[in-house]
Amino acid sequence: MEAKVQLVRCPVDDPSVAADQWNMPLDLLVLADAVSGECDVEIVDGTLLGLAEVRRRLTSGAPVVGFTFTALSAKTLGVLTTECKTRGSFVVVGGQPATGAWRSLVLEPSIDAVCVGDGTPVMRAVARQLARGRLDPTQLPNVVTRTSEGTVVTTREESDEVWSQGIPPRNLGGLDPDRYLSRYPATNTLVNMGGKRAVNTFSKRGCPFGCSFCARQDKRIRLRNPRLMASEIRALVDAHGIDYVLDTSDTWFHAEWAKEFAAERVAWGLKNVRMMVFADSRHITPSACRLMSACGVDSVLLGVESGSERILRLNSKETTRESILRAVDWLVAEKIRVSCSFVLGLLGEDEASLAETLSLCELLTEKPNVLCYGNVIMPLMGSRLWSATFPPSRPWPSFITRAIDYDLKAARELYVREATHVEDVSVLQCSCESLLHLGGLECLEYAR
Repeated sequence: MEAKVQLVRCPVDDPSVAADQWNMPLDLLVLADAVSGECDVEIVDGTLLGLAEVRRRLTSGAPVVGFTFTALSAKTLGVLTTECKTRGSFVVVGGQPATGAWRSLVLEPSIDAVCVGDGTPVMRAVARQLARGRLDPTQLPNVVTRTSEGTVVTTREESDEVWSQGIPPRNLGGLDPDRYLSRYPATNTLVNMGGKRAVNTFSKRGCPFGCSFCARQDKRIRLRNPRLMASEIRALVDAHGIDYVLDTSDTWFHAEWAKEFAAERVAWGLKNVRMMVFADSRHITPSACRLMSACGVDSVLLGVESGSERILRLNSKETTRESILRAVDWLVAEKIRVSCSFVLGLLGEDEASLAETLSLCELLTEKPNVLCYGNVIMPLMGSRLWSATFPPSRPWPSFITRAIDYDLKAARELYVREATHVEDVSVLQCSCESLLHLGGLECLEYAR
């Protein structure tokens, strides 16, 4: 058996959807590093390459093909896994959406295993099995699979050691970092970022919060070594001349970690490299803002979600309008740009709560260097919002019950009828356009 693994980021189903093409597939780079010492590995990034080129590369028929996808690339996942299985490949699907949708994905005949935990132990085990010439998904850790009799089984759990986890050289698997760097800022959807040559990274895994709309299953916060982070950024500066970093960790702020990173940033000479991070308003205090500034953070994407305290409570965002405004004021006082992110159409949304959201946005955008982003709800399989709206005890169309049939437009329309008190999706879209208009932003669907 040829010892080769292909790792694929699925292209979006609709090419008109905005995608941050400058973002490198770090999750796939980490997986590639786990197997590169034992077999050939190729990373096929559909966000950058497009569907036609992905299909061409997959015709090599690698023995193992691993996929990651989003809700906006679910149909493409179905097409590509079927083609790979027809060529005889062993197919593994992983990533956050896969973990939320494993009950559906594991039943697909084109998928041999669904990763529901850390991916690197899975790929190391795959590489060992490849070397022996026999692939057995029931002997892989962290997956859900089917036995030869068709029984669904969950295999043993094996956690990755995140503290010392490094991001390997960014040209691993055939990637060209300059192809990504050259697309910044042209394909960037986060307009409050800065710099001329930006890279993405992550410092943490997991998120402790239980927001209704999120399908993340990993609630443990696991930190990467701050010294390792700083050394990686230094290497990227030296090799590629980067001047800006987007840390995509779901919830960036951790006080002790930030103190250590601030010191390492000085030690590694990163004074001129700035950062954008994601944060929750419940973590924002004056001391947190000072630490952020010391870490080089000059822009924060703040998950606000709604201007209605009733909606916030219903959707597990236990905060108040006053607390949100105060958090933004503290950030602004440290000269940190703020992008407040809102989700329109959460559980229980109605015309009154939408009006409260717009009124909060008006207050926020009056502050210097504050923008408000808005997105119409994207119901995700595996989220609390999804479970509450589409219980298995009722019959639903296949775009609800089968992950690779997911249709955002149809799922959104059905969800709005079932879980909100607005007339239809157009009400949410109009409110979203009004919200974005406050900051001169474009209304679009995007895939990150």
